[in-house]
Amino acid sequence: AGSAAERAGLEPDDRIVSLGGNDVASLSDLAGAIDSFEPGATTQLTWETADGDERSGPITLDESRYN
Repeated sequence: AGSAAERAGLEPDDRIVSLGGNDVASLSDLAGAIDSFEPGATTQLTWETADGDERSGPITLDESRYN
């Protein structure tokens, strides 16, 4: 099944730009955005593909981000 990001449609060279309305510019921003949700929550994810296209869709956060 893969990670939550893989299930949402991200590929290895894609870059997350926002999670649940929180801008993401660094790994610490991403960690803070993830921590603002309960495990198992579904929210909106926006990312930029390796080709520069912006995409978005729902993501259900894993029960533990460390698994």
